[in-house]
Amino acid sequence: MPWSNPNNFLFDKDNIIQYAPRASGVYRIHNADREIYIASSPNMQESLLGHLRGDVACILQATPVWFSCQLADNKSALKKAQELVAELKPLCN
Repeated sequence: MPWSNPNNFLFDKDNIIQYAPRASGVYRIHNADREIYIASSPNMQESLLGHLRGDVACILQATPVWFSCQLADNKSALKKAQELVAELKPLCN
């Protein structure tokens, strides 16, 4: 199951506030070389801001550049995140 949202935004505070919804879904953080982190959240904006502040040290150490989000209900988002992690093997999951 590939990532289906082609929109990527710079992984910084301004872009997270502008483009990450305060809603449930699955999100990914990556750079040009690899997937860094994929997860589901009931509030993607809040989770991404937490990662930007370093709540998962591995993410910032991996030099993230972009993030992307997909809206989904909590149950669907959790399933999709688990499938994507198994397929894409992000560095920090």
